[in-house]
Amino acid sequence: MEIVVIVAIVSVVAAIGVPKLHRSSESAVLRGNANNLASLASEEMLQGLDSTYHQAGQGSPEKYLSNRLEYVLEQAEGAARYVNPLVDGGGGDSIVNSTTAPADVSVAAPAVFITDNPTCSYETFDSKLSETSRQLLVGSLVVQFNSPLQSVDIFYIDQRGERSASLDRFPTR
Repeated sequence: MEIVVIVAIVSVVAAIGVPKLHRSSESAVLRGNANNLASLASEEMLQGLDSTYHQAGQGSPEKYLSNRLEYVLEQAEGAARYVNPLVDGGGGDSIVNSTTAPADVSVAAPAVFITDNPTCSYETFDSKLSETSRQLLVGSLVVQFNSPLQSVDIFYIDQRGERSASLDRFPTR
């Protein structure tokens, strides 16, 4: 009888603890990926690339920072490739470079979302961006070209569809 009670207690503790541990590890992956992406952006900025935002297909990776980041991230292979840790069953490794915030599942949960959309800025993300778009970006790293602040901002979207508590901001002037 005692063994049944012990097994029941261990099962309850595991049922509570394992999901919390899993969520904690996903957050750690997102924080680490955001830090690594910030380092990459900083290195690319030092190359003297133009920080004027250009979405996919509208600029050159040799000239514009937004296109260079897109190119470098898409070329990464294996362990160097960013993957959205909140996407189940594989996938989640797309790089989206667009002025438009995601509005349908065709661009759901990219690994990295590069944009200049003002509703995706760190300051307005939780309040101005639609709930649908926020949920479609869960687990994504965001690189936002913030024209009013003349900066490139890097942050991630957590499991609740909210911006991360931390931000890496690089002045572009």
